[in-house]
Amino acid sequence: MAHLRTITLECADEVLISLKASAEEFTQEPKMLGAVKLFELGKLSSGRAAQLEGVSRAEFLLAKPPAGDSSILR
Repeated sequence: MAHLRTITLECADEVLISLKASAEEFTQEPKMLGAVKLFELGKLSSGRAAQLEGVSRAEFLLAKPPAGDSSILR
């Protein structure tokens, strides 16, 4: 099994209020966006991107937006 590292993301309370999200909800989105972007850039395979997001490869590929679709960032 792979050794997991923890990376801390600091965020002002005002950002969470604007997003109407809890800290737990907010931490999942950058992780998912990062996995998708790194995959799109060719820096991670779909399997490694899925591993980063904590889902199966099939779930990652089915859930990610089509290439060039920036609606996930809205």
